[in-house]
Amino acid sequence: MEVTFISIDQKNHKIEYKAIAKQDGNGISFSDKSCENTVIYLKIKENKLHLLRQGEVTMEMEFIPKEKTKGYYQNQLGLSFEFDVYCSLCIIKDERIDVHYEMILEDGTTNKQKLAFIIN
Repeated sequence: MEVTFISIDQKNHKIEYKAIAKQDGNGISFSDKSCENTVIYLKIKENKLHLLRQGEVTMEMEFIPKEKTKGYYQNQLGLSFEFDVYCSLCIIKDERIDVHYEMILEDGTTNKQKLAFIIN
């Protein structure tokens, strides 16, 4: 199976790529082509989505519509921090997942993101 990953930030910067995905029970995994030696794992749990990036970058987020959750980021240079995730939209269909969220840092800085995963 193939997945198309699309990420658009609040400044309209776009990352888009296709990758071969593997089915993992109630989720999928695929290489993160935006970061070497990193894999993205998506787990679908009812109406929420759990995203884990593992490798040169480790990042974990859970997207639950209209709820704030905790997220975590760490890279190989030693940068690590926790943040809040506010998910305004999480639509999960058989062939497409759409997520709109805000990453809220400790100092109140926010970064809005839109993610799409198109599964073929």
